[in-house]
Amino acid sequence: IFISTSAFSQNVANWMSQRELMGTLQIKYKNGTASAFQYKGVDSSSYLITAKHVFQTKYKRVLANSKAIRYNFYDSLPYKNGDKVDVKIFYGGQWHNIDAYIYYDNAGSDVAVLKTDIPMVGNSYIFGADQSYESQDCFFIGYPLGLRQDMSRVSGFSPYPIPFVRKGIISALGENKGGVISLFYIDAHVTYGFSGGPLIYYNYAKKAYYVAGVVSGYIPQQNVIYKSDGT
Repeated sequence: IFISTSAFSQNVANWMSQRELMGTLQIKYKNGTASAFQYKGVDSSSYLITAKHVFQTKYKRVLANSKAIRYNFYDSLPYKNGDKVDVKIFYGGQWHNIDAYIYYDNAGSDVAVLKTDIPMVGNSYIFGADQSYESQDCFFIGYPLGLRQDMSRVSGFSPYPIPFVRKGIISALGENKGGVISLFYIDAHVTYGFSGGPLIYYNYAKKAYYVAGVVSGYIPQQNVIYKSDGT
């Protein structure tokens, strides 16, 4: 899995509250579904963060070469900053149109930020990857294969669905030309629909969950068995 940016950690996973999970929403753009997560800005506005490729952009991605695995983005949104995007979110047992506008588009990453009119559903996630480490457990949250846990008809539950949680290990870190971590290689099982969801790790120094990046893509495992001689 590519993210554009111990036993104890297993116990920590049990502490992730429903409000933390509910900050990740299921979105729909045209005929495809994906994941997005909320962030409350300094202006108190509600923002949705997701992956740019969710909007079916034209892109070129270099997954691998003969020397090392690479993952380079040349994505560009078919919208300009301030443009309205036809995005829907799922709650109350059905899809709803929302007012969403492109707020941020970084040509060097697979990240898009939308400014929306929807209220904060769960906790606003905290960002920061500087306290994440190689070999550390991590969790990604989203809606694989278009599935959801819809509890809207159960008394006492939120009208918003509860996302799925998958666990992985930070296998390697990728840096950009400035030496800043810009890519995480995660060893985990993932399917489509998780795109746009957050990669979360436990920051032991701050004793809180932090978002390290956005789920962007994956290389499917091939069912090929090689002998010791390479054949």
